[in-house]
Amino acid sequence: MQGLSNKYLDLQVRRTRISDRIRRLQELVPNMDKQTNTADMLDEALQYVKALESQIQELTEQQKRCRCKPKEEN
Repeated sequence: MQGLSNKYLDLQVRRTRISDRIRRLQELVPNMDKQTNTADMLDEALQYVKALESQIQELTEQQKRCRCKPKEEN
């Protein structure tokens, strides 16, 4: 019986950790609906990360092409 209750507690801890991580993800990804199911939330987060990666790549390319003089430090 002890083994069964340990498995139950482990499952509860795992579910709590997943729920906490999902809440943190909801805070980080803009416009994520809290009523969305977990699979859709993960899809939205993945799309958001890909969009951020694309922005980083574009900004990096712009920076490489930039002919601006660096700011002088006072």
